[in-house]
Amino acid sequence: MKVLMATTNEGKVAIFKEEFDKLNIEILTLKDLNITTSPEENGKSVVENAIIKAKYYYALTKMPVFANDAGLVINKFSKEEQAGLFVRRFGGVELTDKQMIERYIEKLNKVGGKSKAHFNVGLAIITDSGALYSKSFKPKLLFINKPSGIIKKGVPLDSLVYDHKTKKYKSEMTIQERNKTEGNAFKKQAQFIKRVFLNKKIRSIK
Repeated sequence: MKVLMATTNEGKVAIFKEEFDKLNIEILTLKDLNITTSPEENGKSVVENAIIKAKYYYALTKMPVFANDAGLVINKFSKEEQAGLFVRRFGGVELTDKQMIERYIEKLNKVGGKSKAHFNVGLAIITDSGALYSKSFKPKLLFINKPSGIIKKGVPLDSLVYDHKTKKYKSEMTIQERNKTEGNAFKKQAQFIKRVFLNKKIRSIK
């Protein structure tokens, strides 16, 4: 089976590839299919945005689609400083990986250099039959203002997320280590993907 992952972000593909490999499912990206159009992500939550993307690309390709969206909450930031659904945008401008790191370091410096945080992650899957499934998850993190020397394209904030147990930044970890540090939050994402594609009982959203 082939599934379209609704992204051109290689970093995001790498995070989920192992779980799809376990199911003998090949991931294709928008780049693989030469798709350059995109929907307006005007949902009020990460789940709504993931569903918007899944529906758009399913209508375009008529093949199974996996879409995700994420919003960031950094505990010490004020309400006005939260990125929320717009992790890559500031002042209406889309930031490069380098600009993202610089901007978040600047913000962290104002709150003591570190802060607990979490991502609000929304996943949406449309199967080959057209059934739609979605779910939200909340992996917890620790951001610090001293970046790793390793920056992974597409997921630059991993170079600011530090794990005390492994004494590594997320950007320095293997995919297996990275997903393991998210504990139950990533396990639940993997279980959700598995249940959908193995046709296990799960609530369908029409």
